[in-house]
Amino acid sequence: MKKTVIAALILGAAFSVGAWAAKEGEDKAGEKPAAAETKEVKAEEEANFCAKLMAGGGEKKAGKKDAKRDAAELEKQKALQSPYPNDCGPETLDVSKYPKELQAGYKILSQKCSRCHTPARPLHSEFVELASGAKDKKAQDKDKEQQMANLKKTEPELFKNPRVWKVEADIWKRYVKRMQAKPGCEIETKEAKSIWEFLVYDSNLRKMGAAKKDWEKFRKKLLADFKQFSPKRYHELYEESEEESEAGESKK
Repeated sequence: MKKTVIAALILGAAFSVGAWAAKEGEDKAGEKPAAAETKEVKAEEEANFCAKLMAGGGEKKAGKKDAKRDAAELEKQKALQSPYPNDCGPETLDVSKYPKELQAGYKILSQKCSRCHTPARPLHSEFVELASGAKDKKAQDKDKEQQMANLKKTEPELFKNPRVWKVEADIWKRYVKRMQAKPGCEIETKEAKSIWEFLVYDSNLRKMGAAKKDWEKFRKKLLADFKQFSPKRYHELYEESEEESEAGESKK
C-alpha cells in the first residue's frame, strides 16, 4: 500500500504544532501498517482551539470509487490552508435543548460538513439569517425585509461590526447551497435543508436577543486569538480590503 503523509502548517511562523500520520485502505499481504505518531501539545495550547488547526493524513491512490473521497480531501486541505477565526472555536455544541428535528440537522452538519472543514467554521461564523414563519417565498421576503428595517432602528450595533454579526435575509441558504456544490460533497437536498434550518435557528438563538452580548464577547475572542496565531491570514481577510478602500478614498 502506498502511503502518503501530509502535514500542513497553517498558522504562520510564530505558531507550530505537531503533525500526525494516518493511513487508509487495505494493506498488502504481509505488510504491517505504520503506527500513527503524534506529538503532545502543551497544556496551555490545548486550552486554545487555535492550537488545533493542523491537518494531517494519508490515503491510498484512489480509483473511480474513491473520486469523491479524494475531492473531499482536497477541499479539506484547501480549507485548512485558508483558515477563519471561526475555526478557533470548539467543534461541538450542546444542542440537547434544541427541537429534535434541529438536533438532527446539527448531527448531519457534524458528520457531513466535517469532511471538508472543521464544524467550527459554520458554527461560529458571523452569519445570521433572519427567520420567518411565513408560508410562501413572497411573504417570507416581505417579513424579512420588515425585520431587517426594524433591527436597523432598534439594534443598530448589529450592523456596525460585520466581523461579529453579518445579518442578512438568506445568508445561510446561500452558504449551504455553495457548500453542497463543492467537489466531493455528498450532502443530499433533504440533508442540506436540515443543515440550513439548524443554522438559521442556532444563529438567532446564540447570536441575537438575550445572547447578543455573550456572542459579541466570544466572537471578539476568536478574532483576537486568530490575529495572534495567524496575523498574515487575518490581514488578508480584514485589513487588506480596508487599506484598499482607504487608498481609493484618498485618490478621490
